[in-house]
Parts: sequence; C-alpha cells; structure tokens
Amino acid sequence: MTRKEFNWKDPSTWTRDYRAVFTEFKTALMLSVALHYPNYDWQWILRVDASDDACGAVLLQQRPEDGALLPINLSSKKFSSHASRWAIIEKEAFGCYFGVHSNDYFLRGKSFILETDHNNLVWIHTSEVPKIIRWRIFMQSFNFSIRHIKGSLNTLADYLSRMYLDTDSSLPLLHENGELEQSISTMSSYVEIIKRVHGGRAGHWGARETWLRLNKDFPGHKIPYRLIQDFVATCPICQKERLRMVDFIEPRDRHLHQSHSRSLIGIDHLAVTPANEDGNKVLIVIVNLFDKFVDLSPQKEYTAETAATAIFKHICDYGLIDGIIFDPGSSFTAEVITHLLKWLGVNHTLSIVDVHTSNGVEATNREILRHLKALVYDERMIG
Repeated sequence: MTRKEFNWKDPSTWTRDYRAVFTEFKTALMLSVALHYPNYDWQWILRVDASDDACGAVLLQQRPEDGALLPINLSSKKFSSHASRWAIIEKEAFGCYFGVHSNDYFLRGKSFILETDHNNLVWIHTSEVPKIIRWRIFMQSFNFSIRHIKGSLNTLADYLSRMYLDTDSSLPLLHENGELEQSISTMSSYVEIIKRVHGGRAGHWGARETWLRLNKDFPGHKIPYRLIQDFVATCPICQKERLRMVDFIEPRDRHLHQSHSRSLIGIDHLAVTPANEDGNKVLIVIVNLFDKFVDLSPQKEYTAETAATAIFKHICDYGLIDGIIFDPGSSFTAEVITHLLKWLGVNHTLSIVDVHTSNGVEATNREILRHLKALVYDERMIG
C-alpha cells in the first residue's frame, strides 16, 4: 500500500512522526498561502489567535461566487517576557488589538468581522481590565463586529501565533483522530483565570465573591460555579486562615483554671504591720485555684517551717490535693517543704520568676490588703 500524498486538511494522510508532520504542515502551509489584492466590495474577515509565546492575525476577503477565503495580509508578533506572563484573556485581547493595528492601513473605513476562537472576547466591551480597556478604545475607531469560531477553523492564525516555537522541543502533538492537541487544557485554563482573582494581592475570598470578580474582570468566562467552589475549598490559605479547616497543634493552656476542686492550690505570704495582740505579723495565703476558696494562716514569722505548717493544716482541714504552685522563694523551696510534699504525694510547681500573678494568689492578696486597711481605718477612727 502506497503512502497517501500529504494533505493537511485530511488527517488520514498525517504520519505518526510528529516532527515530520510539523515540517510537512509548515511547508504545505507556506506554499499554499498567496496574498491577493484587496477588493473593498467583498466581505472582509480578520482572524486572530494567541498562544503562550506570540499572537497572529490573518486578514481574509470572501469571494462571493464560491465563498473562498483569500488572504490579504499576514502578521504575527512574539510576546515579550513580561507579556508572556499575562492571563490568557489578556493575550487573546492583545491578539485582537494587534490584528487590527497591524492591518490599520487596510481596515480604515472598511467594515469587517473580527473572528476569534476565544469566546470570552465576545464580551470584551464589558471588561474592566485597564489594559484591555485601552486596547478596546483603539479598536472602537474601526467598524467591525466580533464573532466566535471553532479553533479548528482558525488554523492559519493559530499557526502564526505558534511559529516562534522551538521545533526541536515544542512540537504539536496529535490525537488518534488526527486533531492537534491544545497546549493548555480547558481545566488548567480555568484554574489560571481563577488565580487572577483569588489569591496573592487579589485576596482570598469566598466562592461567590470570587465568582463576582471573575464576572467583572473576565466577562463571559463560562467557568462553572461548582469549579469555583472546589477551587476555594481546596485553597490551602483559605483552609488555614479563612475557613479554619486545617488541623493544627493546640497551644498549651497558659491559664490556672482547674477541672476539679482538688487539682491545684496556690500559696503565697503577706507581711502585715503592725503585729496583732498575739504577735502575728505574717499571713500565709492559700487559694484553691478551682473555686478560689481562700485559707488564711496567721504566723509570727515567715519561714519554711511556718509555710510547711500552713500547708499541712490546710490538707488536714480540707483534704489532700494533687498539686501546689508557689514562687521560687527560699522558704517554699526549702528541704522541709520538699520532704512534706513528697511524704503527702503532692506535686509541686514553681511559678514564673518576677511574675507575681503566676501563682494565682496575687489578686487574692490585693483583696486581703484592701479589707485589712478598711479594718485598721475603722479601729483608728475617733468616734
């Protein structure tokens, strides 16, 4: 069986050698294109397209008797490194602008149809993207209408937008049915568009706000609302900061609230002057950190022995406790206190140095001093 003569319109004649296919396609295309003199009485069509690297445009005139499309002018432009990072709709919109601008000499005063395979551009007049607005203002001085066509019909403009590719590394792929594979799938294109309005400096918004911003910046985007919801729900920043859906290690509790009445007590002392009639000038203050119950033990002096006595008396009166917290003073860290707590099976914890509130007794001390002052004032008042 002999090999069929190559015909770029007939996929059955395409070989499976991608490099050969691309070379044959390019050669056949260049040999088959001949420019014609413009006839201003015929219908003119400007077809444009853009790829990741460039944009292309072909100005066609339609012969009335057979509907044949005859090319008048071909033009293309490679994107700069900055322009190559534009969003897809911005590249396609620039392709429209470039197509009109590069054919300015032919199109002034002539009505024509602008055809693009990027359906969003049908709503270019509603776009609020600044650069697209500027391009649209320039194009408004021409008499044309926009029409969407299938990508398979936009072959010549598509080639002009891809002719800058390195043929050694960026060859077009073929499906089994012979159709050229798109460089970016529809789904990835949608995701790229959504990223323009969700994330980074655009902020992380909910699904509805993201959808509204898409309508504003990319009119006619046709992205399903469900896809927007899935994108927002899987956004890691949204999960962590906005939706609070990410599991994280709970911080250690930094408070003294307890779960039951025998969990923890705090202990501290107060110096009270002058001494009372029994010679007591020290108060050992014990506070139950569950219910804030206060136990006061008056002592003649503040030593490790008097502190141990106050702790032992509290346990005898109110029962054993699981733990006790006190400041790292010499009296509370003395050997007698250590042996007492070890004998009773009570855990002890040192409070933070120079932070008086860390043992949970400081607020109680202030209230005790307030009441003592009130009592002294009452006793000293002259009737």
